[in-house]
Amino acid sequence: RQPPAYVDREAITEGRALERRVQAGVSPTGAERRVPVEAPPAIDVTPKVVEPHTFSSTQLNLPPRLSDAVITLAQRIPDDALTEDGRAGATPATAPHVTVKYGIETSDVEKIRELLKDQPPISVTLGRTSLFKTDDADVVKIGVESPALRALNETIASALETPGDTHPTYVPHVTVAYVKPGQGAAYAGDRTLEGQTATIDRLTFS
Repeated sequence: RQPPAYVDREAITEGRALERRVQAGVSPTGAERRVPVEAPPAIDVTPKVVEPHTFSSTQLNLPPRLSDAVITLAQRIPDDALTEDGRAGATPATAPHVTVKYGIETSDVEKIRELLKDQPPISVTLGRTSLFKTDDADVVKIGVESPALRALNETIASALETPGDTHPTYVPHVTVAYVKPGQGAAYAGDRTLEGQTATIDRLTFS
């Protein structure tokens, strides 16, 4: 599990307020001109404050168009088929996303920023739904294909200690819902989002 990254909320608030004023055509003050507001060409690394965990994680949140489509797909699964973990999108923490690398030992977001400072945005393609099984649930997921995503996973795994990730093979996916054991097969093979693509320029570190 992941520890929270430190976030300077005051700096973030000031930066967002400045960005809104610039977009509205209001000239920044002298002090504000020192704050960069243009998006960098490389992928942005955004810290997310969450309940403290033992390990850190990196993920790519799907853009609104695909996120909404995943949530709509999840809502087709009836409530009585779900475990207590529920569906994607039920809470902000379960927003549809692709985990890049879990189980990272460091909680220092600057190490991730430095590692990925030249990383371009990542393009992903969604596939059909399938399952993986745990003791507690059939996890309905959407497969994700992306050579760049696999390379990014390897970059992080090679550069940082990741003792919390005990899965030997990286299988990128978007979780749709946690279904009661034995009931997940009814929701596998759905091709609603197969072939849908997105280019994502922001990585979340939590």
